[in-house]
Order: sequence, then C-alpha cells, then structure tokens
Amino acid sequence: RSFVLGIRSEDFAQQCCLIEQILLRRVHWTELLNVNNLSKTGSKNELSMMDEKVNGVDHSPSEMHITCLIERFNDMSQWVASEILRTSSIDLRAKLIGKFIRIAQKCYRMNNFCTLNQIIYGLQNSYVERLKRTWEKVNSNEKSVFKKLVEFTNPFSNFRLVREAMDKFTDNENSIGALPFAGIFLSDLVHLIELPTNEKETDLSNDYSLVNFQKFRQIAQLVRKFITFQSPNHMYDYEYIPSIFQKCQFLYILEEDVMKELCEEYE
Repeated sequence: RSFVLGIRSEDFAQQCCLIEQILLRRVHWTELLNVNNLSKTGSKNELSMMDEKVNGVDHSPSEMHITCLIERFNDMSQWVASEILRTSSIDLRAKLIGKFIRIAQKCYRMNNFCTLNQIIYGLQNSYVERLKRTWEKVNSNEKSVFKKLVEFTNPFSNFRLVREAMDKFTDNENSIGALPFAGIFLSDLVHLIELPTNEKETDLSNDYSLVNFQKFRQIAQLVRKFITFQSPNHMYDYEYIPSIFQKCQFLYILEEDVMKELCEEYE
C-alpha cells in the first residue's frame, strides 16, 4: 500500500510546493543562458528547510541548479508511475490513481504548474495507461477531473493554457504563491539561443553583419519572467511537515523493464 494514500492531498501538494520552491530559488539567472549545454552537475543532496531560511538562497557557481530542477521533474513523473505499478491490488491501484488526480487538482488550485505537470505526465506513462482494468475502477468524477487537467497541460498546443495561466504572475503585482512549469522557459530559451546571433546585411557591397537584437531582447524577456517567479511575492508560506516533506523528496523509482513486467502481469 502506497504511503500516499495515508496522506491528505492538501498536505502532500503543499510539501511538493515547498520542495519545488527551494529548487527554483537556487537557480541563478545566468544558468538559463547555458541551457543548451546542460550537464549532469546538479546535486541531489538533501534539501534543508532550515538552511533555506537561515542561509538564504544558494547560488553556488560550481553547480548547475537548473539541472536539479530538470531531474526532479523527470524523477517525480517516473515515481508517480512507479507507485501505481508497485501496487499489486487492483482496487488500491485505482484508489492511488484517483489520489494522484486529486493531488494534481490541488496543485492546479495552488498555481503549482510544476508538480501538476509532473503528476499528469506520470499518469500518462505508457505502462500506466495500459492498465485498462484499473482505470475502469477509477471514480468517474476523478476521471473527469483528469481529462480537464490533461487538456490544460496539453503540449500539442505549445502549452497554450499553461502559458496563459503563468503569464498572470509575471507582472509581479499578485502576491500569490506560484510555481512555473520550467520546461516551457527552457524549451523557449533553447530555441532562441540556437538562432543566429548575427543577421547578414542585405547590401552586398558591405562585408559585415548586424547583431540580432530581437533575439537578445526575447531572451531577456524570458529570463525576467523566470526571475519573477523567484520573487518573495510568489513564495508559499505553507507549514513545513518533515515527515511528509522527506517522503516527497526521496523517491523510489522502478526500472523501465520492471514497470513493463508489472504492467503485463496486471493486465
């Protein structure tokens, strides 16, 4: 039986907000300019709420904290799928899927677009989707909520709805807790950074090129938007619950071949 079933959805979502908040605040804006050269230099050391409060934000130049943010996203998505597939009882699996849907809904209401996408991606894992008999037992109301959240996080429209929701917080006027889906910023930045830096002068008599100022202007706008989410205005003040925080931080993830084997066993 997954420990998630024994925790209030609200409490679980809040602790995820605190974890993602720490990871987000550690990212220095200069890291965003090197997203197309990311290497696995991030640290998976234990996050300390006390260090965060006492020592402030760590911007150690020796680490790429943006890598931690990416790894956390991938780990959480894989963990959601792992928890479901590790549950041998079909009834408990259905309850767990419903629980994750409710947690995702809480994250949506908390403006935590990061954990929301992590959970939805995990529920859309190919091995989880193949559990047809399990999904049939999921509450119809929860499946309806899931459908709406899938539409909201739909990547095929270039995350239009997520972008629109995130844009409401980039003016820095709303003092409301919010966490961005950093993947949108990173993909946009990679696209812009790979654009030509110089534009050839159309006058063939001149052997020089013009600087692509539009490229740098758009990069600067994206970086400013990202920094806005790191401001105190968008910080959460939820209570730190050590027992839940640690369980949300240290995730047990199954290997893909094990996921496949369990999926075939259940169905």
